[in-house]
Parts: sequence; structure tokens; C-alpha cells
Amino acid sequence: MLKQRGPIDRAVAGGPFGTQPPWPGFHWADGISLLLIALFAAVVCRFAFVQDIWIDETTQLSGSGLPFLKMVHWLLGTPKALFVVPDDRMPLGSYALDWLGVHLFALSPLGLRLLHGALLVLGLVVMAAALRRRFGPGCAAIALAILCLNPQIAMTAPEIRAYPLYLALACAMIAPFLAIVDPAWNRGWRAPLAVALLCAATVHVHFFGAVMSACVFVVLIARHIGDRRALIVLAVSGALGAALSVAVLPFIVAASGQVDHAAGGGSIATYAIYLSRLFVGSIHMVYPVAASLLLAGLVLAGAAALWRLAAGGMEPARRGAFLSLVAVVLLGLAITIGADIALDTLNAIKPTYSYWMMPFAAAAIAVGLSGMGLPARRPLALLSRGAVAAIVAGGLIATGLLWRHAPLFAHGPGRMFAEAIGKDSAATLIFEPGDPLGYAALPTRWRFHDDVAIWQAEPPAGDRLVRFATGSPLFGATAPAAAVIDAGAPAILVGRVAAGSYRDVRAAIDGHPRHLEAGPIAGRLAADPRWELVEERESQGLFIARIWRFRARPATK
Repeated sequence: MLKQRGPIDRAVAGGPFGTQPPWPGFHWADGISLLLIALFAAVVCRFAFVQDIWIDETTQLSGSGLPFLKMVHWLLGTPKALFVVPDDRMPLGSYALDWLGVHLFALSPLGLRLLHGALLVLGLVVMAAALRRRFGPGCAAIALAILCLNPQIAMTAPEIRAYPLYLALACAMIAPFLAIVDPAWNRGWRAPLAVALLCAATVHVHFFGAVMSACVFVVLIARHIGDRRALIVLAVSGALGAALSVAVLPFIVAASGQVDHAAGGGSIATYAIYLSRLFVGSIHMVYPVAASLLLAGLVLAGAAALWRLAAGGMEPARRGAFLSLVAVVLLGLAITIGADIALDTLNAIKPTYSYWMMPFAAAAIAVGLSGMGLPARRPLALLSRGAVAAIVAGGLIATGLLWRHAPLFAHGPGRMFAEAIGKDSAATLIFEPGDPLGYAALPTRWRFHDDVAIWQAEPPAGDRLVRFATGSPLFGATAPAAAVIDAGAPAILVGRVAAGSYRDVRAAIDGHPRHLEAGPIAGRLAADPRWELVEERESQGLFIARIWRFRARPATK
């Protein structure tokens, strides 16, 4: 018979990260947790107001604006190419949420951003509460430091995509998962049913939720091998989760025709980069010291937790939770990397697909480091403190960078093009040849529909233009550049777009921005006496763009 532990057995005694029982009283680490949540929410709101509508968001906004059944049919692939934005290959979950936001609450894009951010904050709170309840306030604070001080997560939170909800559900999963791996679990149905419902919800939000679900149930079953009652409860709950997930199969079939085609397998370096990119994004690389501190902190934290495990410094409940959380992450990595090696039709190691692992990894580190009960002079305690300090320092540098220079990390220049067009929908927009115009053209098309004529010049000299308009394919009729220029538009906007990198962000911060030179269309209009250059606009950051606005000169008699 399993020993039932009382509250006194759950107390976190001593150690550098907390000394209080899980719930009674207010510990200094609780203040840190509240501060981290507040800081994260503030950064999310800050970025939500400067984030621009980008390619994938035009798809989600277009789809969620449809009548519900038509939206479902569109996600199932009928009809295809309904908009001049890419079709999607996502399940229904996040679309249904945004459909409710748009149709029942009339939420604007900003409203959807704040909704998504709020849901992720809620998921973090649920995770932190579960960790605090079982392993003390220091454990919750460490996990929140890893996640809330990661600006990559803060930038994901207000996206009008599935990923904020995907992350929120993964965070919430920590609570019932820890309840089941606890030796004091009473084999009741509450936690397993919560796991089943969260698994099904995650599958309906992102297809890789199936990977998380499989990993969670495999580890839970392995944890209770030999316990007949526990296995029955888990098997029934797993069957329920699978049954609730069956409805995603038609969406998987529809998405199979839109998969990324890439060579199966990669080098060791490829997979090492994939692992690092789960926590380190381009924003950390702007100041490499932030990336170095974060990676070093995570490695040291893992080493300290394993050292503690090997030394027998974890009580049974903590050891079981730590090993179970680590097992979920390792199994998830094995499945994901194995799928990438085996399949040449799917880029399985795209970091966003594996975002669900981040809360499990953060929780594992927090469980492994908190409540050590060791004097501060001990090497293990010093290593643990150093690891947390490095993670916090790297996170603060990167988070401060996002707060101060948030516009440089917007996902496109669409707002700048919309402001340049303004209310003058009779203007013609022409992109120079060879530029990846989708970063600007798709948001512009979403905002103005066919009211603004959008063209791209054909290389090399731009003598002919291709129309970007409703229908499939995205590019339709062609016309001589001279014919479009002479068509009588009161204004012509010439645009250039380029994808930037963290190096371009750093250059812009240092006062040495990258400027896009005028192409053949802008040069042609500048040399034409019938047109006057009246405005130039430029944006910097992860996406670089420039606009030349030409106004037709009054005809002379």
C-alpha cells in the first residue's frame, strides 16, 4: 500500500530557492513569481501593439472571418485558394477560438492578440501554481524565470496563430501530469481526465499535439507499470483522449497535400541547432552574450539537476516528477528527430512545432534545482545558483532589448505600406523585381482587397508587370510596365522588401541600418517628368522595406 503523505512531508526544507511549505504563507519567491508574470504580461502587451500583420496571420484572419461551416470546409481543402493568401494546414482549434472572437465579440486583430496573450499568461499561472503546490514557491519561480524571461515566448504570445494556445495548453498540462506521477496519487479520475481533455484540445490546435499526447501517456503508463488500478484509469483516459481527437483526421488528410518538402534527415549540427532554437531565438543573437548566458545557464542547470539525482539528493516525489518530465522531453525529441530522418515530406524539426516541450523542460529544471536543503557553500548549491543567475541574466538582456526596440522585431512591413496608401485606394502599388513581396503584399491585400492594384515587376529590367489579385494562382494577368504607369492612377507607390536577420537588427540599433536601393521602376518614375517623388518611407529590423511614393504632376497646357 502506498504511503499517503501529509502537508508536512511536502514542505520544501532549506535550499537556495525556497524554504516554505507549498501553500501556507507568502514567501519571497512568490513575489518573484508575481513580478515575472507581470513583466511577461507587460512585454506581451507592448509587443502586441507594435506587431504587424504578417503572412500567416493574413491566412488565419481571412479564414476566421468566414461563416463557420465555410471555414471548416476551407480548412478541409474545399474550396482551395479562396483568398490571395496562402491556404492553411492547421486543425480547427485556434480557428474556432478566433472565429468566436471575431463573430461573437467583434474583436479586432489587436483584440485577438491580447486574447491569445492572456490565454498564455493563464497557462503559465496554472503551471506555476501546480509547481508551487507540490515543490514550493522557489520551484515555481525558477520555471517562470525560464519561460517568462524568454522574449521568444513573449513574441509568440500575441500571434494570431495557433502557437499561443498550443503553448498555453502545454503549460496547463503540467498540473495534472504532476498529480499523476506523484506517489500520493489516489488513482482517481480527475487528473487523468484532465490530461485526456488537454491532449485532445492540443491535438485540435496543432497536429504536433499528437506527439505531446503520445509522450505524456507513454510516460504516465511507464510510471505506473505493475499498478493495475492506475493502468486501467490511464488506459480509459487515453482512449477517451484518442476518441476526442479522431475528428482531427480529416484535417490531417487535407494538410497532407500542403506539407513542406525537404530532404529527410540532417547532420548532428542540424539537430544541435534545432535543440538550441527551442529556447534561443534570433532576438538573443542580437547581443550574443544573452544567448551565451541562456545556453550556459540551461546546460549548468541540467548538470546540477543530474548531479543531485545521482547523489541521491531528491526525495521520492521529486525524483519521480523530475524523471517523468525529462522522459517526456527526451521521448518527444526522439519522435521528432526520428520523423525528420524518416520523412522527406515534412520539416519536423521546425522549432515552433516543438514548443510544447518548453514547459516540460522548464518544469524539469525547476523541480531538479529547487528545495535542495544544502548550505550555500556546497558546490552543488553554488552550481545551481549560478545556473539560475545565468538564465535570468540572459533573459533580462534579451527581454530588455525587446521592450526597447520592439518595432524592429515586427514580423513584416505591412503597416508601413498601409499607412503609405492611406485612404488613397486608387493608388497603384508596384514591387521591384525579385523581391519577396509576400511580406508586404499579402497584408496589403488583406487590408485593401482588390481596391489597390498590386503588381510586381518581372526581372531583370521590370519592363513587364504581373498582377497580384484575387484567385489562383496568386499572380494573374501581365501587362507592359508603361501601360500600368500610364493607366491614370493619381499615385504610384514603388516598394522594395527584403528579409532581414538579427545582424540587421543590431546594425539598426547601432545606427548603421541597411538601406534598400531604388530599383528599375523607381528609377524610371524618378526620371519621368510626369511624376514627382513626394514621399519616402523605410522600415528596419527582421524585415526591411522601403517605399517611394510618386504623385502625378498636373498636366501643363
